[in-house]
Amino acid sequence: MLPGFYAMTISFMPSSEQYFSTLNYSLANEDTALELALLKEGAGHVVCVAGSGGRAMPLLAKKPTRLTCVDLSEAQLHLTELRMEAVRALSNEEYVSFFGYLPNPATPGQRKTLFARIRPRLSEGARASFEKSFEQAQWDSLLYAGRWERTFAKLAKLNQALTGAAGAGVFECRTMEEQRRYLEERFPWRRFRWVLRLAGNAAVFNALLYGGHFPKKNIAESMPRFYEGAYRRLFARGLARANFFLQISFFGRIRYPEANPVECDFQVLNAAREALKCCTVEYRSGDFLQGHAADPLVDFFSVSDAVSYLAGEQEKGYLQALRSRMAPRGLVIARYYLRVCEGLDLSGFEEVAAQYQAPIEAEKVQMYRVAVYRKKD
Repeated sequence: MLPGFYAMTISFMPSSEQYFSTLNYSLANEDTALELALLKEGAGHVVCVAGSGGRAMPLLAKKPTRLTCVDLSEAQLHLTELRMEAVRALSNEEYVSFFGYLPNPATPGQRKTLFARIRPRLSEGARASFEKSFEQAQWDSLLYAGRWERTFAKLAKLNQALTGAAGAGVFECRTMEEQRRYLEERFPWRRFRWVLRLAGNAAVFNALLYGGHFPKKNIAESMPRFYEGAYRRLFARGLARANFFLQISFFGRIRYPEANPVECDFQVLNAAREALKCCTVEYRSGDFLQGHAADPLVDFFSVSDAVSYLAGEQEKGYLQALRSRMAPRGLVIARYYLRVCEGLDLSGFEEVAAQYQAPIEAEKVQMYRVAVYRKKD
């Protein structure tokens, strides 16, 4: 029964997939609340890997002078631009609704009307891309259209089949004490471990998402044990009801608005809108290791988990490649997924993650080892 069901699971795809097929991320696979906790107000130059834009846009809330969003994917840069311009053009409620977040996701007609207000602000490339894609998708939300989001929608089907109502019940808990008791007494850990064994391996992720480029694991733990530890941390450190990654893992989407990520926070949106009046935002296609000679020195560099895919001399020397671009005491925030850089040259940097343990432990994905490097004076 399981193999047949599993085959059915991995063939499931949301209706908008074919129209947004070039997107790797459309919501978020990281919690930018971590970067917000580390980024100082009024920094000079901030650089970040763009991703869906959901990890880049909130950085505006700290009012940097310049924000450079870099990505290998033009589609991701266009989506980042869409989020930035939506902040300018829409109210907070409209922004959350336009992207399809709860509690009031826009209908297709409403989304079309809202896009008409964003459209004039977009670059020619982004405008043409979204006009075509939204029309073909009949103005469906793109929130769960990325490859990462579609992958977790498929894995959530398997999770639902094996853990059922007992697994989903943890999301009804309203206090941490209630959740602790539920996890001890009612949560189906044995069946959840089967989910992790079946889904949590390189072969599955390569087939569904990574196309053979899954990170080369060098941590000692087995993958199922690693994933179980991460989920246990998430359950122990906050309500499942308020965690977007836990809900995507169990339902394939956000089911409760308490779990909306930081980009939906009205204080963040208000601050980002104000910052856009004076912050220079640039979208740059390419590798995060590449810089321009005319760039101002970087005070804060969020490289996402891109470092997990480096190898050889690049893996050892990526900090040195960034060193000449960094301002004194500038921070580099890196997320390592299933591996840590081997032989990393720390010359000119110091590892200071221990100074930021509280926001690192509060991060709502917990699939990464977070490293924070500070350039020495």
